[in-house]
Amino acid sequence: MPVTHSSFWLGDTLHNFTVSISQPNGLTDMYGDNDVYVTHFNMSDMYDEPFIMQLKTNNQAYRYSLELRDVTGNVLLTWDNLENNTVYRDTINYGDGCFTIELIDEEDMGLTYWAYPAQGNGYLRFFDLDSVTIKNFGSDFGRSIFYTFNMGDVSFIQEPNLNEPITIYPNPFTDEVFIDFEEMNGEATIYIFNLQGQQVYSSVNDKGPKTRVTIDLSDIPSGLYIVNVIYNNTAIKKKIVKL
Repeated sequence: MPVTHSSFWLGDTLHNFTVSISQPNGLTDMYGDNDVYVTHFNMSDMYDEPFIMQLKTNNQAYRYSLELRDVTGNVLLTWDNLENNTVYRDTINYGDGCFTIELIDEEDMGLTYWAYPAQGNGYLRFFDLDSVTIKNFGSDFGRSIFYTFNMGDVSFIQEPNLNEPITIYPNPFTDEVFIDFEEMNGEATIYIFNLQGQQVYSSVNDKGPKTRVTIDLSDIPSGLYIVNVIYNNTAIKKKIVKL
């Protein structure tokens, strides 16, 4: 199913997802009233630039822990073994992608609870780099806060481009990645970077047409990586995910 409109990935004003069928098994549907199904979804918040996450604990900080994870479940940041009535801050700047923050209270009362004032008050908030509040989570949350958000350009789920001169697969992958060149009569240079901009792989390949390059990435951690391929005076950039 070719998906050409960006609202499929980024949402529209209605935030509805619609599925319809027609001519099941090549025949006219006898029950056409249920050929269309519409469901509503909530879009994750999107941030265009880094921000500051700040957690203030209450009088019983031992109960709380926080994790920030990327789209593949890698833990990028952990706050635990916290001190009472203490402010914890960190700048969230892990590159483009989808992320999850989970704050857990092992006693199910949140950072503030009207029926138990002895625990004191705390909060979880986001600030921009000018210290202006951009997100304030409710403190009476019970067991947990589970929050997903996007950073930067996350529209990297693309329809296949039949004119693309290379194919990278499998994606996601576990240990090896293959790059198939439609034609490679000259030199091709391959670089792979992590989201911190560190180069984790490079190679120069000079072979004939219909070439496949096998890349062993078994020794790098799981996560999102950027592949840059330069050949025939063309630069191609792809995103791959290691499980």
